[in-house]
Amino acid sequence: MKIFHLLFLALLLSINLTHALDVAYVANVNDDNVAVINIASGTVITTISVGDSPQGVAFTPDAAFAYVTNGVPSNNVSVIDTLTNTVTTTITVGTGPFGIAITPDGTRAYVANQFATSVSVIDIATNTVLTTITVGTFPIGVAITPDGTSVYVTNQFSNSVSVIDTSTNTVSTTISLLPSTFPFGIAITPDGTKAYVPTSGTDDVSVIDTSSNTVSGTISVGDAPRGVAFTSDGTRAYVSNDGTSDNVSVINTATDTVIATVSVGNNPIGIALTPSETQVYAGNAAGDSVSVIEVASNTVSNTIQSGGFPIALATATLPTLPLLNVSGKCNKNIFLTQEELFNVITWSAPENIPLIYRVFRNGKPVAIIQANQLRQFSDHNQMKGDVVTYLIVAESSIGLPLAEGSVTITVCR
Repeated sequence: MKIFHLLFLALLLSINLTHALDVAYVANVNDDNVAVINIASGTVITTISVGDSPQGVAFTPDAAFAYVTNGVPSNNVSVIDTLTNTVTTTITVGTGPFGIAITPDGTRAYVANQFATSVSVIDIATNTVLTTITVGTFPIGVAITPDGTSVYVTNQFSNSVSVIDTSTNTVSTTISLLPSTFPFGIAITPDGTKAYVPTSGTDDVSVIDTSSNTVSGTISVGDAPRGVAFTSDGTRAYVSNDGTSDNVSVINTATDTVIATVSVGNNPIGIALTPSETQVYAGNAAGDSVSVIEVASNTVSNTIQSGGFPIALATATLPTLPLLNVSGKCNKNIFLTQEELFNVITWSAPENIPLIYRVFRNGKPVAIIQANQLRQFSDHNQMKGDVVTYLIVAESSIGLPLAEGSVTITVCR
């Protein structure tokens, strides 16, 4: 007679792993959506519907939320939960919101309203407008100093930059540029000492000394420069040239000189470095694409079709995923003189209901479990004494990870 004995052995140590995903959020004006690019694969993994003509994107410091400005007639800001890639609320601001920046402490967002000659100040905690600040004509770009004390806003038709004191939310000074410079984007060096302002009317970058709030010099770049981004060490700046140049200027910030020029797609505007700073993403508005520039070689390695008229983009490392409670046991099937060792892995359900669970053994995929099935995986024919780590990743219907957890088992020692 066949006799089966199933022996359950002691539960072993559970080790939680974390997952991080580097992404670019790209605002597509003509599609009224935001494309989400997985930077590791260089592919669009989903799109998020927002308001009309999205113009600007900014992440909170913890990257838990992205704020997207939507132009006329929406005149609001969409708040996206980056874990689920869904819009959780919208905030009405001034007419024609464009540039947006969030303070380093994550408490406030400043939005430039092109047609209202104003900046809306949003309280991040309540997602309501705290106040509205009058600035120059046709404000476009917004940048905040690293210490969070000042906000710099480019006024395209006033040919000026407004400086806002964040302690009072009032304009403390206005920096005049040359006539017909038409300033567009703006970025501030990581040490806070300089601001770079691409001026599309004069094909250069105005360099502002933030200690005196005066223009200390200009840098000639390509035709109609629009966007600018600094490396985290402040040694390089990347400027998108939107006119006939269709390229990106690379600037040595120590000497304020162009050291390289990289040809990209049609009409690049938005620009950002990836979190690892090994690549630069340039949004080609008329090309409906994003050019991926390799920092090491200043060459384009990939072109990603991102959607209709991508005018702005931002990059971030998304927060680590919630943890699944994963447990495992080594079990033994005994038949006469034969025995088989196998591991049984079980796990809890995440808060957000997934479509599938992916199971990895020592880093390699071994199974896919449907969410409507038993949350259990049996791994047969194990060798006594082997150490095996299992990782469970819950995925949404669009392939985004929702939660994960792991357990390490020593097989029936």
